[in-house]
Amino acid sequence: VLLLLGGGLFWWVARIPAAPEAITAQLGASQEQAPAATGPSIAVLPFVNMSTDVENGFFADGISEELLNVLASVDGLKVASRTSAFSFKGKDIPIPEIARQLGVEHVLEGSVRKQGQRVRITAQWIHAGSDGFLWSETYDRDLTDIFKVQEEIAQAITRELEGIIGKRQVAVVASTDNLEAYQSFLQGRARFHRRDELLAAIDDLSSAVKLDPNFAEAWIYLAATWAVLPGYVRDEARVARSETETAAALKHAEALAPKHPMALALRSRLLENSGELAGALALLEESARLSVQDSTPTLWRGTLLLRSGYIEEAIAVLENAQRMDPLSGVTTGYLALAYLSSGQYDKAEANARKAMSHDWEPALQVLMSDAAARGEHAKALSIFDEFAKR
Repeated sequence: VLLLLGGGLFWWVARIPAAPEAITAQLGASQEQAPAATGPSIAVLPFVNMSTDVENGFFADGISEELLNVLASVDGLKVASRTSAFSFKGKDIPIPEIARQLGVEHVLEGSVRKQGQRVRITAQWIHAGSDGFLWSETYDRDLTDIFKVQEEIAQAITRELEGIIGKRQVAVVASTDNLEAYQSFLQGRARFHRRDELLAAIDDLSSAVKLDPNFAEAWIYLAATWAVLPGYVRDEARVARSETETAAALKHAEALAPKHPMALALRSRLLENSGELAGALALLEESARLSVQDSTPTLWRGTLLLRSGYIEEAIAVLENAQRMDPLSGVTTGYLALAYLSSGQYDKAEANARKAMSHDWEPALQVLMSDAAARGEHAKALSIFDEFAKR
């Protein structure tokens, strides 16, 4: 039984067919490399929810991500990925250590207290080396000013860095003028990223697009939530609608933002499902090129290459995704699978254990599969015991 359970995953990956020649030329030598961690850099940690309503935790996460996205658009400023930065949520780890793990010089942290139509946002910009505040401010505003607050925080940081990155103009354009839609969007997107309460996320995002049919990002994340639903939810009726609903939401998203990286990545998934592998890979390559901060398109490209038989190419892309998002358990876990597929067992085990340390439990199956498939039964049993204890 152990051999069947442990070996199944190994053979699913290791028996991938050889890469078709018709697509090999498309890949060429375009293995983009993540930029080196040089110059001014910052991580935006998830802001603490200071409201009594736990639901406002999603709102606090959403505000943190909005600030991250604004800062990521500033030329000359490196911003740590959302997945890696948010992996420290709720953990009592010193700021210098967080900055070291993320490879950044500065950290932005803060808190959000929302009550009715009022919101108080406190933000602190911290230098990692000294663990001292470079700047701190509290904004006590109406919700109608939420985009202005995001802009003011970003402007304060870029002013402080002006001597290094030069003068930068930062402007935040409201993604919607409907505040109720915006709050529903923040909650839905946060649930999507957590891969938690996905049915509630669909309700949130559906509400957002109903309130504002021109809310492009809400349509994009509604499509994304439907797309990932089958991997997390056992509601057969909803899962059966997944591809149809993804396509319907994506059609609206593409009409409003046709070159949004996530829209391109989602379209690639639909192409893959219909067997158009070359088109799917091309869209993911374009999406990854446009998405310099979010590693999701690069991760999806790497996993598609792996499933399709391009083992070495998949390793190169997944290594790039890991450099972009070093604390992502799922990215490191898929890289472990890729190493396992190519027979690089030591690297597979090292990355699987690293993925486990970042809460990607399937990594244990990778290790067990490796040991069982190579006849190392005692090691496989040991890993199985380790799995049972977690």
